[in-house]
Amino acid sequence: MPEVRRTAACLAIGVVLTLAGCARSDTGIHIHARLGSLAYDELQFGVTRPGGELVVDPVTAGRYQGPFSPGDQDVLVYLRDDLDGSRLHCEASALRGATVVGSGAGDVTVVRNEMTDVDIAMAAPGGGPAKPDDGGPGMPGGTSCIVGAECAPVGCADDGKSIVPAGNCDGAGKCVIPPKIKCARDATCVAGVCVDTQSVQP
Repeated sequence: MPEVRRTAACLAIGVVLTLAGCARSDTGIHIHARLGSLAYDELQFGVTRPGGELVVDPVTAGRYQGPFSPGDQDVLVYLRDDLDGSRLHCEASALRGATVVGSGAGDVTVVRNEMTDVDIAMAAPGGGPAKPDDGGPGMPGGTSCIVGAECAPVGCADDGKSIVPAGNCDGAGKCVIPPKIKCARDATCVAGVCVDTQSVQP
């Protein structure tokens, strides 16, 4: 019985325990989809067992349509107690206009009478980090990254008059981009450096 908390949906599905009136078992998994500032209008969650047996179908019971507020989402999946010890593979996809804009996966072992957490860091198609909707550099407010590592390169703002410093991955695994650095009045940003206008002219 998966439930997207922000929409408080209550759905009964196949292998998942079905109880009248949305009553719940104490056994399940809590999927956290780390979407950061990604813009999306549909979410799909899929859960399978090692042999490929479908527990949650992403195109039926695991499908949720927006609108959604920006930010992370989570889903509670209530399971039969006899799935205790089962290793489940969880997948999440974020779509916008029926196109996948971010996806990720994670594995979790079911523990009877417990709601076990699984984090899924969303990435853009092709394996790169999911980008914010504004098309700017980096991942402000961001998606998953390696703690302590640089997560976005130095660049220039769209107006060409400011430097966008390198992003750093904070202790929560989020990419943080420092404030822009405005170039001097007669300078412009070139490859992440403020350069005097006269020096860039032919």
